[in-house]
Amino acid sequence: MTPIERVPVVIQFLVDTSLSMQYGGIWPATRQASLASFADLQATADASTFIGLSFFPSTYTIRPGSFLDKAHYDSMVEIIDVSGVGGGTDEYGTTPTYWGLTRAYNVIEAFEPPSNQGLKVSETKRVVVLLSDGAPTDDSTNRIVPLVKAKYESTPSIRTFSVAILPLAQGQGVDFMGRVAVAGGTAPAGCEEDSLDVAKVCHFHIVPNGVSDDIRKALIAALDEIRALSASCEFYFTRNDYTDLGDVKVTVTDREGVATPIPKDAENGWSFDDDESPTKVVLRGTSCSAVTGVPSGRVDVELGCRVPR
Repeated sequence: MTPIERVPVVIQFLVDTSLSMQYGGIWPATRQASLASFADLQATADASTFIGLSFFPSTYTIRPGSFLDKAHYDSMVEIIDVSGVGGGTDEYGTTPTYWGLTRAYNVIEAFEPPSNQGLKVSETKRVVVLLSDGAPTDDSTNRIVPLVKAKYESTPSIRTFSVAILPLAQGQGVDFMGRVAVAGGTAPAGCEEDSLDVAKVCHFHIVPNGVSDDIRKALIAALDEIRALSASCEFYFTRNDYTDLGDVKVTVTDREGVATPIPKDAENGWSFDDDESPTKVVLRGTSCSAVTGVPSGRVDVELGCRVPR
């Protein structure tokens, strides 16, 4: 069988634990949504996805690791389950977002996926997810957005998603989170970074209504979409004398363990990058989570073998 190389995806969640997160049911919702998202990630885990978690202003940090490693998964669950606001937060309630982002970028830049596990390390995708309920208190010189932009434009590139949980009336915080999404390369086409309309903003926005369960559901939806948009839809291979390009199996396995075949279809299935001299299998259209924004599960690709002539 021809070996398949997956593209590693590294995600570092950066969660605001400032004192304001304890009001309006925000922290319980954040905790529950994070646990639900982690559980789903574990249920569909593969060797190419690495997840880490940082808090700010708390100094808690877990470096990226695979959810195939139960000890790593358990440590992620424990830190989000037992810590948070009131545990390692700044007593003055500040929101040092520049400090938090700098630390998250340092963590994700230092992480190198293993080179011996069938991964295309040179194509690694790196993502930071900022989750906060307000404007930063350490950005008097407007240095955060340039930092985010520089990381996106650097090599390796780091994309930054922003998730805001705050009333639209807090225009400064809304505008800031929109500018982070634009600078971080994650803003959807046609959005307006300074808009106060949830349907038009460039970031993920959740308006807290004081009902923790409503916030939790909205946050789970946002985290699910971010996971999907961060996914890779490319699977590399090197042809040899035994590779049978006519015998390709592509399947997606959901969290219940049900495997569904993906057909060869250049619009909404899979295809080769080059029919004459292929080097990778590419998922297209509705088969690619990064296109649909909907998590699909674990994708597996197998190339059959033939007897050389």
